[in-house]
Amino acid sequence: MTDETSDPIDKVKEELDSYAAKIKETMTKAVMMNIELAQTVKNYTEDFAVHARDLSLSFLPEKLQQHVINMNKEALRAIIAVLEEGVNTLERPGNKEEASASETPEKTESAS
Repeated sequence: MTDETSDPIDKVKEELDSYAAKIKETMTKAVMMNIELAQTVKNYTEDFAVHARDLSLSFLPEKLQQHVINMNKEALRAIIAVLEEGVNTLERPGNKEEASASETPEKTESAS
């Protein structure tokens, strides 16, 4: 019986399974840490945006205040997209389809 359990191929398989399990556990921990970090940054950024609006923008005209608030929201969406989805592009989140659709007619016109 000892000869069957000490088969080198089975031993390698067990070691590979153990190694794969350790990698999976490590990756799961890393993902959870990333999610926690993303949530922390999201909360911090939201708090910062609120304080900036309430304290710093109160002296600005209302239209300019709204413009700055909208810019903060865009920046927050971009930060969240990068942290949660690993986005690696400079395009705004959700505007990829619009950008590619708007590029197509321009290319057609310039080719004519």
